[in-house]
Amino acid sequence: MNFKALVFTRILLVFIFLTFFHFSFAQPKNSQISTIDPPFWFIGMNEKNLQIIIQGKNMADYSVSVNYPNLLLLNTQTTDNKDYLILNLQLNENTKAGFVNFDLKKEKQNLSFKYELKNRNQSSNKTRGLNQSDLIYLITPDRFANGDTKNDSFNDMNETGVNRKAMYSRHGGDLRGIINKLDYINDLGITAIWLNPVFENNEKSQSYHGYAITDFYKVDKRFGTNEEYKEMVNKAHEKGIKVIKDVIYNHIGDQHYLFKNLISKNWINNWPQYTQSNYRATTLMDPYASEKDKNLMTNGWFDRHMPDLNQKDTILAKYLIQTAIWWIEEFDLDAYRIDTYAYPDQIFMKKWANAILKEYPNFSVFGETWVQGTTIQSYFTSQATNKSFDSELMAVTDFQMYYALQKAVNEKFGWAEGINAVYHTLVDDFVYQHPEKHVTFLDNHDVDRFFGVVNGDFQKFRMALNILFTTRGIPSIFYGTEILMKAKGEHGLIREDFLGGWKEDSINKFIEKGRTSAENEGYNYVKNLANWRKKSEAVKNGKLIHFVPNNGVYVYFRVSNNERIMVLVNTSEKNEKINFERFDEVLKGKRETINVLNNQKISLENLELNKMESLILSF
Repeated sequence: MNFKALVFTRILLVFIFLTFFHFSFAQPKNSQISTIDPPFWFIGMNEKNLQIIIQGKNMADYSVSVNYPNLLLLNTQTTDNKDYLILNLQLNENTKAGFVNFDLKKEKQNLSFKYELKNRNQSSNKTRGLNQSDLIYLITPDRFANGDTKNDSFNDMNETGVNRKAMYSRHGGDLRGIINKLDYINDLGITAIWLNPVFENNEKSQSYHGYAITDFYKVDKRFGTNEEYKEMVNKAHEKGIKVIKDVIYNHIGDQHYLFKNLISKNWINNWPQYTQSNYRATTLMDPYASEKDKNLMTNGWFDRHMPDLNQKDTILAKYLIQTAIWWIEEFDLDAYRIDTYAYPDQIFMKKWANAILKEYPNFSVFGETWVQGTTIQSYFTSQATNKSFDSELMAVTDFQMYYALQKAVNEKFGWAEGINAVYHTLVDDFVYQHPEKHVTFLDNHDVDRFFGVVNGDFQKFRMALNILFTTRGIPSIFYGTEILMKAKGEHGLIREDFLGGWKEDSINKFIEKGRTSAENEGYNYVKNLANWRKKSEAVKNGKLIHFVPNNGVYVYFRVSNNERIMVLVNTSEKNEKINFERFDEVLKGKRETINVLNNQKISLENLELNKMESLILSF
């Protein structure tokens, strides 16, 4: 063996030893302990209290002692399940990072484990958050790209195999596939990615979508590892792309270890027999609602395999809050999207939001509020009218704008119909504190794809995108929008594969030559519009000024100190000549402008809009 080989071998042996040494100190010394949540924590947090939940056979019988500088064991708690022991600890400003040794005793039996306290992420105080310059790209990871075929299936998981022909089976998309496509996403003009949940979903069927969590601290290994998730976040940030994590607090999957060996009867909203939610968010603010209807809404189960969590339980509430902080701190996230926001206990959701903002004041959170009506939607936002408490929720998924945009291009113009639906939705913004923070969209993973809704009408598609990208709010598009995906119907169909994301695909829609001419037209339109808007000061910070629609024509402006954008939309079935004197309070007599998408000069004098034409003009 030569000298270089000898040195390399010794370095390798040292590395292996240190890796094993660290691993052994980070794990329980006795196999009797099966899980410890959270798996580690951080010093320097504003909240000094830490709750650790230990699961293992008859753990409640053990007494606990700890001797670590500036760390105090306040007390221990038990539940009606003797396999769980809860430790309540207090850190202070002088607590240092390191490994804490916990000793557990029961008669003549002794256990111990080491628990890591980490330094805070140096960038955690610079959490980016979202703003109106952002464009979100929503991805269903299982259906986007398969970057690692070795993680497609595992025999120790309840659902095995890959079947791309079955709409509710797993298709094999993963985090490595997303990492591999970050350049594509960046080139498209995207500034933030939102992934449907990547938590472990070890369910027996339909586990691909991610909304039945079975471990709050693990990425589903069919998507990859926690380390790969961190790699994805870091590489996205390097490209100026923010990362939004999809989280669920209303329910868990029925294969979650905390449910299979139920930590406490009080953690779940139990019924004598399976009882489903009535899905009526209206009952929460309805002054005439019955208590039975309210109870069904909040405490009924979302689905048979999704046990409904009782967030009023203080141990569970602390557990859920800590999981949220743990992911932000460990992975440097930018925002959370909260699934089924209206269904959990609303007092808990306020506490959750306060805890997040206490640690990360600039962090962004938006909740899914799939409801009908602006006043109902506004109830869930901060400073809602006639509400007994402030939810602290800064933004929602704006379903009211979604409904309005559908009507704008598909309904005939009327007093409240057609494009007037968009106008009236914006008029209702007076009920919100920050409507500009709402996430707007044409479609998502739960509804028909927009291009299918408009039956492949490119003029309608372009018009809706123009409005979405220029009105108030933070726009979001579903993956494949740019290549004119148009599936409708069941969720498994809507969440279709992005062809070219699998090695066996004969067609690659990620590249120009793999797309049809129509798909390239759609791609280029989205790309040009997206890359323009992320540079637009008027879109990011500009005031919205709009005029009452007339004869199917809607005109509005975004105005900042250095830029004025004018958007014209003609939803009429005929060409319309525009009287620009009506808009002179903003135009100030100017009649020469530029089309932002092709940089062509346009004179407003005698300008006539073609039917179903829309323009974005810059002054």
